[in-house]
Amino acid sequence: APEACVCLEDSGHGIDAGKAAGMRVIAVPDPRFMPEAVTLARADVVVDFLTEVTLEMLTGA
Repeated sequence: APEACVCLEDSGHGIDAGKAAGMRVIAVPDPRFMPEAVTLARADVVVDFLTEVTLEMLTGA
């Protein structure tokens, strides 16, 4: 089920696709191709590096 999934994305289209699918979205934007601020705001969490992702972010706790 989508609500049991987490989408890790670096692109604006990926962020929108994950949210449209009903998934929790963690955005890890590439500074060279930064999505628009309004798109980043739709992500549940935004981090600069994958190493910053925590279990709490993945579970939504």
